[in-house]
Amino acid sequence: EEFHTWEVIQLISHETLSAGDLTLGGTYNVYIRQQGLIAMRLVSIDLHGGLYALQNKELGITVKAPKTNLPTIYEHDPNAKSGAHSTFKTIVFQSTELNSQGKLTRYEVDFKTIANETHVMDVGQTNIAFALGKPATTKEHL
Repeated sequence: EEFHTWEVIQLISHETLSAGDLTLGGTYNVYIRQQGLIAMRLVSIDLHGGLYALQNKELGITVKAPKTNLPTIYEHDPNAKSGAHSTFKTIVFQSTELNSQGKLTRYEVDFKTIANETHVMDVGQTNIAFALGKPATTKEHL
């Protein structure tokens, strides 16, 4: 078995939704500073005042905000961590050595498939370990 060196070259985050992406009655993940990321349902839209109301009945939370100042809203993911702002959608790995076609090999991995996996980093085969810092917009770490 051979060892290969890979590096994380890109972290792709989930895209935020705008008012035009929302559907009345739809469930979304909404980031609220005091509670973190929680599932909320869009319960009303005041077309005259432009006020949107999102609600989580279990937690007893209702957020009302104008269309121009909505909280950060993502597509609903029931597996999202409640304290996190957002999770990554995809992690892109790239080999550091050329493959048989003379190109660098890239793999895109859906973060959900590896989020709960245990990973071992073997730094015995290299004298330098590269670390990727976290983006400023999330509490997630790799």
